[in-house]
Amino acid sequence: MTGPIGPNVNGVPVANGAPIDVVAILAQAPSAEPTSSADVEALARRHADAAAFYAAQLAGDSPDAARAAALLATRAVPAAAVTGYQLGYAPPGWTALTDHLRARGYTDAQLLDAGVGLRTRRDTVVDRFRDRLSRAQASSSARE
Repeated sequence: MTGPIGPNVNGVPVANGAPIDVVAILAQAPSAEPTSSADVEALARRHADAAAFYAAQLAGDSPDAARAAALLATRAVPAAAVTGYQLGYAPPGWTALTDHLRARGYTDAQLLDAGVGLRTRRDTVVDRFRDRLSRAQASSSARE
């Protein structure tokens, strides 16, 4: 029988007929979590800069921003919620955010680590989010 991740027997993933110890594989994987407070602060700055960019795009006067604002209006989202929840708009271009953050001095590796960029098959980095509303998400430790 095939499951969501591939073949399995009685709910246990298998490869070449042998059970896969997923827990052991994940335990050996390198941690993607920042390890120092400086790393956490740098990641928070990248996310804050991305959120500010998206907020500025939503507040802008482009036709795309107007369409996004109209969508919020049709859903009766009050202006206080837009700012309170840090709503923003990711423009439709492939590299609007990545170009903006690169101009602020960020590297492609930092954009990828922050999760705001994606590496393409052509080995370039593009925006992860395009033509959509966004909301800044604080970590659980930031809410404490």
